[in-house]
Amino acid sequence: MNPDTLLAAMLAERERRAERRAALSAECGATVVQLTICAPGVRKDGADIRRAARYGAALLEKVLAERGLRTLHGESRDGEAGPCWLWVVEAEASLVKGVAVGLENGYSLGRLWDFDVYGPEGSKLDRESVGSDARTCFVCGSPAAVCAGRRLHEPTEVARRFSELLERGMVELDSNGDIA
Repeated sequence: MNPDTLLAAMLAERERRAERRAALSAECGATVVQLTICAPGVRKDGADIRRAARYGAALLEKVLAERGLRTLHGESRDGEAGPCWLWVVEAEASLVKGVAVGLENGYSLGRLWDFDVYGPEGSKLDRESVGSDARTCFVCGSPAAVCAGRRLHEPTEVARRFSELLERGMVELDSNGDIA
């Protein structure tokens, strides 16, 4: 697929995700969680990326259940923009965001997981709303939004660092025999 066609397909997939999130929020009136992988560039899918996402999804479901937080609905799909999971959770959005940030901060693959949490009215909670720092850059450790917004690093360097983090996470999964 040529780059322009791939970009158009990825943008269309992201729009479908947003529409589905809005529909779930309107139908259920509860917290909506979306898990994707923070994959730079156009490589958003692959067996290793899907496995990393499955692991994050399984951990979220496990921790929600352990805390007695009821999942009303869950679904997943793979698309041009990579794997995506959506859940509707019967709990305060800030509580769910705290759980998600704990997973993002507590696992090697957590830096690659992007758990977005939306309140029943559809507003997205940021990490700072639960007392956590903003995401850091794969390359330099500064706030990721600053580096990405200003394109401070070469795309090849960001992609190389992402691949290193993904590979390290896969090695840990293989050695731990975890649930993915």
